Amino acid sequence: MSLALETIDLCYSYDNKRSALKNVSLQVPLHKSLAILGPNGGGKTTLFRLISTLSQLQEGQAFLAGLDICKKEDEVRRVLGVVFQSPSLDTKLTVEENLIHQGHLYGLSGKSLRNLISEFLEKFHLSERKKDIVQNLSGGLKRRVELIRALLHQPKVLILDEPTTGLDPSARREFWDLVQETQKEKGTSVIYTTHLFEEAERCDQLAILDSGELVAFGSPDELTSEIGGNILSIKSKNFHSLKEKIEKEMKLSCRVVHDSIRIETNNNSEVESIFQKYQNDLESVTLSKPTLEDVYILKTGKNFIAASN
Repeated sequence: MSLALETIDLCYSYDNKRSALKNVSLQVPLHKSLAILGPNGGGKTTLFRLISTLSQLQEGQAFLAGLDICKKEDEVRRVLGVVFQSPSLDTKLTVEENLIHQGHLYGLSGKSLRNLISEFLEKFHLSERKKDIVQNLSGGLKRRVELIRALLHQPKVLILDEPTTGLDPSARREFWDLVQETQKEKGTSVIYTTHLFEEAERCDQLAILDSGELVAFGSPDELTSEIGGNILSIKSKNFHSLKEKIEKEMKLSCRVVHDSIRIETNNNSEVESIFQKYQNDLESVTLSKPTLEDVYILKTGKNFIAASN
């Protein structure tokens, strides 16, 4: 099987003290997408820096499109397209000038480069903005230009480090639609970091990192199916005391998440009993399918928002 990314027992620490990655092993097939999900400090950025060749490996092995990241660093960079979390366009140049200079870095020039730029600008709905100074563009349009720049040399693997940070929901959706369209048309493998569950749901495979450890790996559907039942979410003014009563009187396992009680259940009679026994304590009750947030809570025992702070 051809792989876009393979890591074997990756470990990384800062100042030989704080461990950022602990024995992370992944396999991602070519032409597929991988989301790396985790809270702040979970290890996402460290993994991004290693596979993008920004940081050198300390322990373990990593291969990108079959190339050893340690031994074939220059070759890796030629098959790799990168969109960083921090903006990296030259804001004093036009859209077109930014793309021309990027093409030159990869040996592209002349008519073929201009034709390639025109093709991408049209596809990304930016043809009429090619002469605009970048600093005058909205955040969403700047991100589109950065995406074109990363794809201009037609990389085998595109990696994105929380690329929608600071974008509004509409611009965020437009950005990911373009990424997925490109993946489908060009067969580009996509690896991205995110702390947003709705972005993680778009991937073919999902790696959840927590405190540097890989706590879950698989497709979003595979991971949510590991939770045996539906999720009953209960809002109550006195949720701590209600949680204790439900655990003691009904022998059910409860978790407090976002000031609500969550119970994993596939038993309708349990839901009905909670309604009947505690109706005076209830503000609202919701029964839903498991989410990726529930997967994170199950795997780590922690509230994702609390872990991010």
